[in-house]
Amino acid sequence: NQVNQGLHLGYEDSTDVFELYLKQRSTNEYLAANETNESLCWTLAVSLRHALSQCLGVNSDELGFAVSRKLIPGITGTVLSITLYDINGGGSGFATQAPYYFDELFSRAREFLQCPSECEDACDACLIQFDTQRISHHLDRNAGLNFLTDEFLHLVSLQQEDQLLGTASVFCPNSLELEIKSFGNRYPNLLKIFLG
Repeated sequence: NQVNQGLHLGYEDSTDVFELYLKQRSTNEYLAANETNESLCWTLAVSLRHALSQCLGVNSDELGFAVSRKLIPGITGTVLSITLYDINGGGSGFATQAPYYFDELFSRAREFLQCPSECEDACDACLIQFDTQRISHHLDRNAGLNFLTDEFLHLVSLQQEDQLLGTASVFCPNSLELEIKSFGNRYPNLLKIFLG
C-alpha cells in the first residue's frame, strides 16, 4: 500500500444553463462587479431560482444558481451575470425554460422577497436555505425589492403594442420557425396554422 501524492481527480459534466445580464435602469449600463451589485445579484439569483421552480412546478433544489464576474467584448470593466442551471448531470431542461416565463419570473421573484417575517436582510422564511447559507452575508431582500420595482416589471413584460393576439399574447424567445416546431412537438393535435 502506498499513498500517491500530487494526484488530482476530477470529472467533466454538462447541464442546461440560463445566464442573465442585468442593467442599471438609471445608467443603462450592465451591473458592474462591486460589492453592492454582487449582493443584489446573489439575492436575485436565489429569488429567481425559487420563481422558476414555481413556474415549472419543480423543487427549487433541482436548480442551482451562481453569480459570476464576466468580461464582455466592447464593455469596459467586469460585469456580473446571474446563472441558473439544472442540478442533474446532462440537464433536465428546467433552466432553459426561463425565457418562456420572463415576466412571471420577475413577478414571482419579487413576491418571494416580500418576506412573511418582514426580516431586515434575509432569514429562513425567505432567502436563507440549506444551500444559501454559504452566501448569507451577500443576501439582502430589500436590495432585491428596490431593483424589482413596478417600472422594472413593466419593462420586462410584453408591451401592449406587442400583444398582437390580445392579452393572451406571450413573449417568444425563439424564432417563429422554432416556436412552431416546438409547439407542434408538444401539442401535435392542437396546432393549426392559418396563412393568408
